[in-house]
Amino acid sequence: MVAIKRRVGLRVERCSQCRRTVVLAGEMTSGGNALVCELCAAASLPGVRGHDVPTFAIEWAEAAGEVLDAAVCAREAQAWDVEAEMAERGKQPDVAALARQRAAWMRESHRAFLAAEGEL
Repeated sequence: MVAIKRRVGLRVERCSQCRRTVVLAGEMTSGGNALVCELCAAASLPGVRGHDVPTFAIEWAEAAGEVLDAAVCAREAQAWDVEAEMAERGKQPDVAALARQRAAWMRESHRAFLAAEGEL
């Protein structure tokens, strides 16, 4: 979890059911409740709901030596969009599709951080 920037009031944990990485507001879960990701919460599994951070974002940050937060995720989503546009202009639809997917994952991470920060 080194790849995610520590901030007062935000925690990075793993879902107690499926082990996905989640970010949430608060210092600790209340009353010892389990922590669950958005998918497990949607399946009505009990626990405190966190916001999913896609695996790609975590792996990208570790590989790039970056520390994730909302600003980094937004910047990288924009960079992947530019990469996709360049690939489309170069008639490389497979590369463009991959870059678009990566941009979508980074935007999803950005939304997770914003949602958790909004709960502070």
